[in-house]
Amino acid sequence: MKIVLAFTHIAPGVREALSATGRSWDEADVSASDIAYWELLRDLWAEGQTFYNVEQDVIVRPDTFDELEACPEPWCGFPVPYLGGEYPGMACVKFSSEIIAACPDALDRAGAM
Repeated sequence: MKIVLAFTHIAPGVREALSATGRSWDEADVSASDIAYWELLRDLWAEGQTFYNVEQDVIVRPDTFDELEACPEPWCGFPVPYLGGEYPGMACVKFSSEIIAACPDALDRAGAM
């Protein structure tokens, strides 16, 4: 399981919450340019393997990745508070190898827009 913490500035408690899951993760600083976050996702997508993206201000629960792993859908998002509600956007998401295989150029196409 590949978990990536994409950040420009990591909020307090984020690393501790990730540690509490018992899973390892990589940190990816995306502050270098306006397209660095997209480049990270594009590169992960190009690897063709399931990956989990966590944004810099998301406090995951100890069972968050267990739930995402158990999700049968090819693209699963974990709801987080946002703009007065809860939304599963890109804040904490799993992209399965199945969706990547089905749409191998999705990130390149999105980047062209």
